[in-house]
Amino acid sequence: MCGEEIHGQQIGPDSVYIRNFAQIYKTKLSVDENMNDSIMQSENWVDRKHSAIQYRGKDLKRAKIFSCKNRDVDPETGIPLEIESYEYTGRTARIMLKHVPFREEPVVHNLVQGLQAHLEYKFEDDSAMRKAVINHCIVTRYVDEEDNIGFHQDKIRTMTPNSPIWIFSTLGSERREMHFANLKKNKVLGKLVMEPGSLLVLGPQTNATMTHSIVSGKDEVLLKRTSPVGTRISMVFRDIAVTWNEQDCVKKVTASIQSSIRNRAKKNHENNLKRRRKTIEKAFAEQLESPPKQRVKNVSNLIMKKVRKDYHTTKSKEWQKAQTHQDQVMKFFNPILVDADGNNKPKCYKELVDLDTQYEKRLQDWKTGK
Repeated sequence: MCGEEIHGQQIGPDSVYIRNFAQIYKTKLSVDENMNDSIMQSENWVDRKHSAIQYRGKDLKRAKIFSCKNRDVDPETGIPLEIESYEYTGRTARIMLKHVPFREEPVVHNLVQGLQAHLEYKFEDDSAMRKAVINHCIVTRYVDEEDNIGFHQDKIRTMTPNSPIWIFSTLGSERREMHFANLKKNKVLGKLVMEPGSLLVLGPQTNATMTHSIVSGKDEVLLKRTSPVGTRISMVFRDIAVTWNEQDCVKKVTASIQSSIRNRAKKNHENNLKRRRKTIEKAFAEQLESPPKQRVKNVSNLIMKKVRKDYHTTKSKEWQKAQTHQDQVMKFFNPILVDADGNNKPKCYKELVDLDTQYEKRLQDWKTGK
């Protein structure tokens, strides 16, 4: 940090945890004790119930803010004209529309400026010090002991090769435990208390050989709590190598929405078919058990033929229902996807945001049966 060597706790092969990082370098980082309250008041939070950040159709156990490098923005929507694309498991293209430039989040902006201006690092194989490069940030809010993120590796496909991940816990945040495990996620290798103002520098080798998790309150080991768990806010900074422009977003977000609509009914009825198959197989097993043992061999073939016939008849009917249901879904959503000439509506950010808003509303209406 400005020529000053920082010592911290070694984690894995190339990671380090620095406790009280923000308290020590408060002036250089332009942070204060009110940073937690300031970012809590942001209007850019994406709620955990929003379908764009749901994981496999389920609400996340955390809310998020997505921000990226300062650039010119679209004057109508405020969306950056280029957006760093960090791809992770469960991410939808629609989340790109939720990104804001760093300057729209003053706490994030000040911290990025401070880290890039003053922080240098070097891995074991590096011959010289490297400046911290940050062009993407995800802010995450955990509100109680139930909020957590399971064991995972950060995805690196769109990151700059061999770059670290900077995980910062804001001043005023609740302390939470981070656990590290092997790649099979069945053996915990280490535990760490993420203190307010701390910085974890997650190196690429550690991320490649270990998984990590912010565990729920019931799984904590180090913290002996005597009061309810409060809110923790973390900021994860990355150097992303891939960007999307406006046309990339228009094309990929529209395709994502169309695909979601087509798959909604299909997956629902595939699950119904699987449940029906299990019911038939269970009935078959019960019929086999009912006759005396010496009769099983004689009747099993007859029962099997009947079960197969029933199953294929049921399957045919269920697929017909699936197609009908899929047609209903497409009819419900189709007005927001194509115009009178059959062309995709969105051609710019403004039209794309309108499409995304309509889709989210219709999706909620569909779920509630309106």
